[in-house]
Amino acid sequence: MKQLETFLKLIIIGIFTALIRAYGQGFIPIVEEPLLWPSIFVDGGIQFLGFLAFGSVFYTAIAALFLLMDKNMKGKRIFKGLKFSLFLIIIWTAYLLEPLPHVTVTDMIAYPLVDGMALLFLGILSGLLLGTRDKEIASVEGEDYSAVKAVDSSKTNELGIIVDNILSLAEEDIEGQAVELKQAVTLTQDQDNEEEFQEEEKEEDALNMGKAKERKGSKDKFSPLNVIIIGLVFFLVRIAMYKYFSIYSYFGTHAIETLVWAVLTGLSIGVVYEMTTGYICRKTWYLRFLIFGAVFLAVILIGFNGFMPLIYRRDMVDLAIRTIGDVAAIIVAGGICMLFDFKRNVSKASKETFQK
Repeated sequence: MKQLETFLKLIIIGIFTALIRAYGQGFIPIVEEPLLWPSIFVDGGIQFLGFLAFGSVFYTAIAALFLLMDKNMKGKRIFKGLKFSLFLIIIWTAYLLEPLPHVTVTDMIAYPLVDGMALLFLGILSGLLLGTRDKEIASVEGEDYSAVKAVDSSKTNELGIIVDNILSLAEEDIEGQAVELKQAVTLTQDQDNEEEFQEEEKEEDALNMGKAKERKGSKDKFSPLNVIIIGLVFFLVRIAMYKYFSIYSYFGTHAIETLVWAVLTGLSIGVVYEMTTGYICRKTWYLRFLIFGAVFLAVILIGFNGFMPLIYRRDMVDLAIRTIGDVAAIIVAGGICMLFDFKRNVSKASKETFQK
């Protein structure tokens, strides 16, 4: 039942985001003499329906990516959604700014604004509908703590009853021995309470230290080296695709602009890779590079390139090569980053062991 509810929410997010994106397409200026032929959707006057149909599928798949990182995010649901939107917008905008023969200056301004608004809406809606609530978790922990306190209170009441019975016997028989026994019981109770209080303090201190280390560790996980590695590998793979696969580009006449874009886009993806550290595959960190490349980035690029045939008549093989090449580049780069991270963690652990 929970899975069905989540699936329906994903569909709702996809449909509403597609509506916003389809409506926004009407505000983008139309080029009178485009270098690429208009798509069959444009010629047939059904571009809005095409955006709505295909966009619903694409945006639903993209919204599902939020589930990969939701449980590992902290904060209110709306802020989780805003973070998710930021990751999407960085990558999406970088690809929109690619220098291509048919792209005009107006396109480089209009499309990032329209697509950015749609992705912002998608992220916020994903956070509100799919995000987990920290207050619910806190309330459950509070109930557990109250239950423990209730048990301790019941034990204290039982001990008080025993003491009262002893006192009544002492008054009738041997008052002096009863007083001594009462003092012993009271002393034992005080010692037990003091030990329990000390244990609670130790547990609370350990918990606070663990949270502090977790926060500190999450900050230290951002690695500029990983960003550079991802940017470099992406750059080299792009050059190979330009030269050996002849993908659609401005590389032949505007090589410098194209190469600068490749460097900046690779670094942008690397920044998002590091920003999602701790959100994707937090427990199985050695799979993070694979999930980020083969799932997170792949779904975004399929959605991004999937919109192209709705506007222009594009070579589907070319779009497939671009998508597969970029995804493969990030997977390889992420694997290299994982090896460096592993060696760095082993070296750090060895130093700490030696110091001890």
